[in-house]
Amino acid sequence: MTGLTPGLAVAAAIGFVLLEVGAIPVHLTGADHKVALSITLLLAAAVTVWLATIWV
Repeated sequence: MTGLTPGLAVAAAIGFVLLEVGAIPVHLTGADHKVALSITLLLAAAVTVWLATIWV
């Protein structure tokens, strides 16, 4: 069971990257143009994916 955990972490981080990629255009098209948090979360998730793939 513990061998499955790293793969799930990578899948979750990839899903979060996709979520944030979709959130940024939504924020830009509406009245709320605050995307700094979304960009920060996107970068953090992308770094997580990158680190998880080079250490596996």
